[in-house]
Amino acid sequence: MTGGVTVVRPVAGAMPADDAVLRSARNAFMVLLLLLLAISTYQFYTIGGLTRPVGIMWVAGAGSFYLSKWHYGRQDSDAAVAEQTEKD
Repeated sequence: MTGGVTVVRPVAGAMPADDAVLRSARNAFMVLLLLLLAISTYQFYTIGGLTRPVGIMWVAGAGSFYLSKWHYGRQDSDAAVAEQTEKD
């Protein structure tokens, strides 16, 4: 044994379980977004506007996107501050 250090290398093509879940969630969100876009486009061409439920879905989707972006951005900055504090 040389110093007790073990190097672990990732297997080619393998990904962490969390990464697979995140990719699946991102793909599902993209499908829902494209469906909402298709429904909205259809409504614009047929009735000249959006129905209330479709408008509410757009507002809820945009709101949740920006709230989660803000939340995770705040967590990242808090983690960076904590890491910097530990180094000092």
